[in-house]
Amino acid sequence: MLAVQNFLVIIAEIGLLLLIFLAVNWLVQQILKQLIKAVSSKKIKITMENIQKNTRTALTIGGGLLGILILGLNSWLIYQGENLLEYTKSFINNIPGEFWVNLGMGAGRSLFLLFLLAATQPYIQRLIDNLCDRGKKFEYVTANDESIESFFDFLSLNLINILWLLSLTLCTQFIQLPEVITQYMYIAVRIYVIITVGILLVKANIIIIDTLEAVSQKYSTPSRLLNLYNSLSHLIPLSRRCLEYVIYLSMASLVFKQLEFIAYLATISPKIIQIVGIFYTSRVIEEVGKLLARKFLLSEDEELNEIDRKRRETLLPLFDSTLKYILYFGAIMAILHVVGIDPTPILAGAGILGLGVSMGAQSIVEDVVAGLFNLFEGYYLVGDFVEIDDIKGYVTAIELKTTRIHLDDKDYIIRNGEIGSIVNYSRYSEAVVTVNVAYDTNLEHVYQVIEAVGQQLKLENEDVIEATEVNGVEDFDRYQLIIQTTTEVKPGKNEDVELYLRRMIFEAFEKEGIKMPHRVPWKGMNKLEEEELEDKEEEDEEDEEDDEEDDEEDEDE
Repeated sequence: MLAVQNFLVIIAEIGLLLLIFLAVNWLVQQILKQLIKAVSSKKIKITMENIQKNTRTALTIGGGLLGILILGLNSWLIYQGENLLEYTKSFINNIPGEFWVNLGMGAGRSLFLLFLLAATQPYIQRLIDNLCDRGKKFEYVTANDESIESFFDFLSLNLINILWLLSLTLCTQFIQLPEVITQYMYIAVRIYVIITVGILLVKANIIIIDTLEAVSQKYSTPSRLLNLYNSLSHLIPLSRRCLEYVIYLSMASLVFKQLEFIAYLATISPKIIQIVGIFYTSRVIEEVGKLLARKFLLSEDEELNEIDRKRRETLLPLFDSTLKYILYFGAIMAILHVVGIDPTPILAGAGILGLGVSMGAQSIVEDVVAGLFNLFEGYYLVGDFVEIDDIKGYVTAIELKTTRIHLDDKDYIIRNGEIGSIVNYSRYSEAVVTVNVAYDTNLEHVYQVIEAVGQQLKLENEDVIEATEVNGVEDFDRYQLIIQTTTEVKPGKNEDVELYLRRMIFEAFEKEGIKMPHRVPWKGMNKLEEEELEDKEEEDEEDEEDDEEDDEEDEDE
């Protein structure tokens, strides 16, 4: 009879342990499921699923070990001759009655708290849904609807999870579980809240950026500040990344502070946040400075002639590069100060090193001095078509050390100190075409045809500034007259216009019956000159026949 009684006591204890294990396992699995639903990243979701499996395994192993421990303890008591039922009653009777009263009250408060949370959960969800709908209706912008839904879905899931975790933590305190359990549960709740708030801030950042982009497109007018936002919109990706880094670093710092064994790492995050802030501030100041410089130098309200505009466009790259170097140097000094390195010795060393480099690198100094003289004297400006030492092209940038020239998909980079002769076609260039006519041609008729062609060329070709002019007879050749014409064209277009004009003149001469010159005697020739002309023509004919025979032999071979 005693053996059966002891056996039933063991079965009851193991059954109670099994019920507690199932309840704890169900609660933990529900919490992990909610966390998995709240996570949007696939990698994190897979990690959470693995944690869920490992937790179930750990609880199973722990429950099994605890069951073996209870079974072993009871076996030892039976071996000692103890009556398990009487021993259990004695153990329970030794527990103060106040404990059971507090346990009952704690259980009641816990049930009431959990019931209250379960009853209010639908109202909380309804409130969040209403806030989501109001957010979508802001300025009737639809471009940010997806980000708003993602934000409020994440808020809904995690707010409910936080409330449940906090309620369970209070329940452990109500039923007077060991203080260490309550302490660690509070730490877990704080960490969960920190991570949730951080992710919510990242999602809120996305909403703000999407909303600003949509509103700027809707109300983009010159009279609004949103126009300035459009001008600096290329900084949005950088702003988003920097803000996310700051949020994640702040989250990490707060999480480290909750765990004593890694709390010392919390002092590192603020320094990294300051470095990120210095870098971002430098980039913003650089872009704003460039924008203000362009608005000040190239204001649309100010009427500028072409030369003044080119001069100001030439100063912009110099201002941009100077501002960049100053800001980045200052940023490096500030970062060194944040890290704890005194930048004063580095500045002194940089001054001495710079003096030594300037004495050794004379070519660099020569380039910089030549670049400064060019900027002040204005030998050429950005946009001018120039010829520098047999290199022709349009000036795209004038820097302190180099000058950049572009033509026909080729970029030429010339050191300022190596620039020799400069030909600037900044305003216009001339297309010079010589026309050869026979001595017996009517010059007045030729002049009229060429001028008519020049007028037609100006109408057809946008590179022509002024119509073609006939300068007159340039030279008396042995067998022909040479007439020179000039056409005012845009910089760098003289060769193209010359080719086009020659073709037009040839076609016009054929149409008007003006013959091109060839070697024929004219009335001013003497007999000796006529004989030389005939000999020359015979030699040319023989050369042509020889060339034809050679071509025939090549074909036969």
